Amino acid sequence: MKKSYLLISIILFAVISIHSQTPPPTGIVVNKSEPFFVGDVIGFNKTCHDWSRGTSTWNFGDGTSYTQPTDQDYGWQNHSYVLPGNYTVRFTHGVASSTPVCHDGSWSGNAFTVVYKITIQPKRAVSAYPSNPKEDQLVYIQALNFTGPTVYWNFGDGTVLNGGHIQTHRYQSTGTFIVSVRELDLKHETISTIVTVSPDDRFIQISATEVSLGEPVTVTAFNFNGDTVLWNFGDGTIVLGGQTISHIYDRTGDFKITAVDEGGESTRSFEIMVKIFGLSDEVLLEVAELKFDNGKYYIVVPKNSNQGNPLLRLKMRGTGIITGQWLVDGVPYGLVSELSRQGEVKEIRMNKSLPIPTIDPGLHTVSFRLTRPVTNVVFPTLRYYVLPYERSLDILSPPNGFVAKEDEIPEFSWKIPMGGAASYQIAFSNSLFELLYNKSTLLWNEVRGSQSFTPGKIIWDKLKRNRWSYWRVQAFDSFNKVTGESGINEMKIVIAEAEITLNKVTNLKGEEISLGKNGLDAGQEMLLIKGTIEYKDDSKYLILQVLVNDEMVDQLLFRDVKKGEIRSFETSVPGRQKGKIMFQVLKTSSPSVIVGIKGILLK
Repeated sequence: MKKSYLLISIILFAVISIHSQTPPPTGIVVNKSEPFFVGDVIGFNKTCHDWSRGTSTWNFGDGTSYTQPTDQDYGWQNHSYVLPGNYTVRFTHGVASSTPVCHDGSWSGNAFTVVYKITIQPKRAVSAYPSNPKEDQLVYIQALNFTGPTVYWNFGDGTVLNGGHIQTHRYQSTGTFIVSVRELDLKHETISTIVTVSPDDRFIQISATEVSLGEPVTVTAFNFNGDTVLWNFGDGTIVLGGQTISHIYDRTGDFKITAVDEGGESTRSFEIMVKIFGLSDEVLLEVAELKFDNGKYYIVVPKNSNQGNPLLRLKMRGTGIITGQWLVDGVPYGLVSELSRQGEVKEIRMNKSLPIPTIDPGLHTVSFRLTRPVTNVVFPTLRYYVLPYERSLDILSPPNGFVAKEDEIPEFSWKIPMGGAASYQIAFSNSLFELLYNKSTLLWNEVRGSQSFTPGKIIWDKLKRNRWSYWRVQAFDSFNKVTGESGINEMKIVIAEAEITLNKVTNLKGEEISLGKNGLDAGQEMLLIKGTIEYKDDSKYLILQVLVNDEMVDQLLFRDVKKGEIRSFETSVPGRQKGKIMFQVLKTSSPSVIVGIKGILLK
């Protein structure tokens, strides 16, 4: 009996000893299921909350730790990881001051650590390229670091689908759209990005809408997204080419040219019409303009000179041969036979070997008669005045067409080739014909010992404002005989109610260019000019025109201008040498109503 009792006791002691060496029933739990991603807020908690233990510590494995004074914290510890990887989360239970409550009471009161291993996946994101597309532009959209092979897509414009991680989409309207992607298992939050769509600004342009058979037609696609365009010329020719392309039609007719962006992948087609004309007898006159090479309908030329070449500009409908003849003093003077193409502005000059006759002094006329096609159009009549002598004076200043302020009287200067003259006379008039016919009412001002004249206030005030006036110079020898004469020059005197100030001139590099009294040093490709205008009254709008050598290069509009208000402007002009820049402020769109003027000479 004693032996059996002893054996049972030994076995029972062994079982108790083994049980006391196993870990206590405690661990770490999290508040969500895998997978975990960078940036996710993950809650960690422990299964044992022992009131008897002292200081305890959380260590999240990424260098972040948190120590608390006791082991009784029942709250969740939230943490997010900034980098992907594998991490070991540790919670260290402090030393127990009495019997622990997390086990059967026989466990040692020493500190111990429990662990939780966690894997953090790269952060999920949605990228769109381009993020600011135009209407109909192809957008590439990618879902990054999503787990399943298929995700749910919502493109924000009513289009939804289940598909892979990379999608393409075209937005057909402008606006801001939210693209959202989520996992199909709904365990993780939806990720989104914003795509802002701007208006479609693509268009095509043609070199001419009406072209002769055999002539190339050039079309250009502007603001297209792709480098290649699918062109269809409407005659059976389809070409995959660049954004500018030329084509020659082999038959006449009306053709529709279409262009599809991105090598034909775009959903929109752009079109333009072209008419191809062949050689035809049906040639009709659309526009005709006749003038001298000085741009005017009259000219004064020296005797026996070859000056004053007339220019005829025609625009015909149809392609064919046109014939006609020049008329000098109403008599046929030289024949014309030219090929005129559809839509072309044809320039016809009098034959240089047969210029206008300048033998007989006095007033003469030039006109043109069209003989094919037959038309009842009456062409303008040009007038030219032949001086009774062979020398003509060259005008130095002011230039023909000069516009002057009322209170700024310019100096009028000239020179005469092949020596000077004993004296000069200069006349001003409000009437072209008074100068042209040298009427007796014309007042000539004597100029001796100089080739310049500045009119006094009495002469200046007789010239009308805001309309064209005219002037002319004659040269006399010592016997008071006329030996030379200038042409008739135009000028306009304006009552300047707007003050124009030029503040700064630079080149395209921003380097300042000196704006001196004698002119502006040019020679640059472009000039950038900053200035101000000030009007002396209220106006709904003012128009500032910028001209270089009488050619308008810019036009600026100022609305709701107040009296005495200073408005700034900035413009760019070509830096041509030996030219002039003119700033004109108009009260209306008509150049005849100038209320401000400023001129610069280019050196």
